Amino acid sequence: MTTVRRRGSILVAVLAMASVLVVFVGVGVERLQVARREFRSVHDDVQADLIASGTVERLFARGGGRFPAFAGVVTFAFDGAFVEATAQAEAGRIDLNFAPIEVLAGLIGEFDVAAGRATALAEAIERRRHPGDADGGASGSTARAGPFEHVDALASVPGFDRALVERLRPYLTVSSFTSRIALLVADPVVVAALPGFDRSRIADFVEARRSVRGSFEAFVRHWGIDLDHVTSSGGEATRLFLTVHVGPHRVQRYEIVVAVRRNDEEPYRIVAWQNERPLGTGAP
Repeated sequence: MTTVRRRGSILVAVLAMASVLVVFVGVGVERLQVARREFRSVHDDVQADLIASGTVERLFARGGGRFPAFAGVVTFAFDGAFVEATAQAEAGRIDLNFAPIEVLAGLIGEFDVAAGRATALAEAIERRRHPGDADGGASGSTARAGPFEHVDALASVPGFDRALVERLRPYLTVSSFTSRIALLVADPVVVAALPGFDRSRIADFVEARRSVRGSFEAFVRHWGIDLDHVTSSGGEATRLFLTVHVGPHRVQRYEIVVAVRRNDEEPYRIVAWQNERPLGTGAP
């Protein structure tokens, strides 16, 4: 009887140990699967970044040593991946570091801000970017003085709240390196912000710029726009929009601003790089 009881106790102990072992094995397998997914995710992120850099190189070569803006989507194939690319002239946006006060005020006024307040906000930008003038950099200001390093820094300027900055963001840049707007490609909101332009004629203007007749200067004067505020060229900088497809399930998007500057020792410079990851289905 005693022997039977001992055998029963041993059997129970063995079964208990087996149950614990199964749990440990299950936890181990799950952790291995998580580690595998994380490793694959990091690998895909690195691969996507390399592909994005390679696409910049291809676009530079395709443009003959520059980055011209182009309509539509250009596709590049890589080993096990492909990229969809579009390009816009960065001068189609208003540069926080170079735009004159009246252009900044015009843009702010496009978002239901009264003219007087819009001008005051534009002057606050001027004080922020030129701390040596007027009272910019005054001890009571919490904004960092000097040129804007990114558009988000606008939220630190007195009078700007996050909501207004978000509305202005699509039309602003810190990377065009010019005070002039690329009139023939700029967003209609940017065009409407230009002093002297009749905002009620924006639809007619957009249609007319598709095929400009005569000189650019005559076209600009016809629409009441100051020539000092605009240019017919796309400027030195270009914003690239890249959608990188890595494998069947992962998609990552990039906004990259590149510039080809005169008398620069580098063929081009990447002046801004932003990416969102991941944007895929998340399938393992």
